[in-house]
Amino acid sequence: MLVRSERPVGVSHAGSEVSVGEWVERWLRDQSVRVSAGTLRTYRISCRRITERLGDRLLDRLTAREVTEFSAGLMDGGATSSGSLSSSTARNTHMVLHKVLADAVKLELIPWNPADGATPPKVENAAYRVWTAEQVVAFFESVREHRMYPLFVLLATTGMRRGEALGLRWRWVDLDDRSLSIVTSLGSVDGVLVESVPKTRSGRRRLDLDDDTAAVLKALRDERIAIEGGIDPDSFVFADVHGAPLRPATVSAAFDRLVAAAGLPRIRLHDLRHTYATLAVEAGMHPEILTERLGHSSVATTLDMYAHVSTFAARGSADVVAGQFFRSRP
Repeated sequence: MLVRSERPVGVSHAGSEVSVGEWVERWLRDQSVRVSAGTLRTYRISCRRITERLGDRLLDRLTAREVTEFSAGLMDGGATSSGSLSSSTARNTHMVLHKVLADAVKLELIPWNPADGATPPKVENAAYRVWTAEQVVAFFESVREHRMYPLFVLLATTGMRRGEALGLRWRWVDLDDRSLSIVTSLGSVDGVLVESVPKTRSGRRRLDLDDDTAAVLKALRDERIAIEGGIDPDSFVFADVHGAPLRPATVSAAFDRLVAAAGLPRIRLHDLRHTYATLAVEAGMHPEILTERLGHSSVATTLDMYAHVSTFAARGSADVVAGQFFRSRP
């Protein structure tokens, strides 16, 4: 494959009159009406890093070498005044720059995208801790009477992301069919709750539930019906006493306190997702099935994160992990 690293000399384009900083500012204005508030905030943070280092460069003269040097500098502290960034944050910034330049190509400001020929930062898998099935059981027993118990059960038995679970509404839960659909995600941007749709098609998915998790959700629904006299299909599955959705930070803080009180090894709330995936791999769940359940964009992503655990083998999905929790009790 032929990769160009420099712009052809003597070729004039509209981008020769626009600086990278000017184009980034215009690009952000366009994005403000196209993406969610949370995504826009992420774009702005990345764009500040881009303009700090490359803002004065003419858009038409930016090279693949400069993009590579910028991306490498994000990790060694040479690209921004904020110091070195993690590999994942550096790669995200690189991807935003790639999109910024790709959109410039679409508008014929530049003839090609110099980020295509650049080397992106290599992401190192972040370290995470997981529980054994026995430790998950111990946690369930410890928090059984806590109001967030159903939420923690769902996270541990499906591998759902925190925002996906908090954004779940009753109309997307089918307890007769023992399944649910992930349609939106709930997050917080500058202290304000923001509901958004998954970024990728793989993120919008249907999940089968095991019998025990379905029973836990049914008990939650029955309790809500007894208190309120019914359930609004559009109401959140996990809500406070006033029916308002739970705040992500509040859930994570509660989890940290409950783990400490249970005397279990400290893990993050997000590590329940890693715990689910790790136990699924050890139980022999097929990688394609696990990829679908986790909402990863590709099997390669799943394999990259979890293939070191053990060898994958074809297996059923819903009962593989949850069965270790519920049927291991005496």
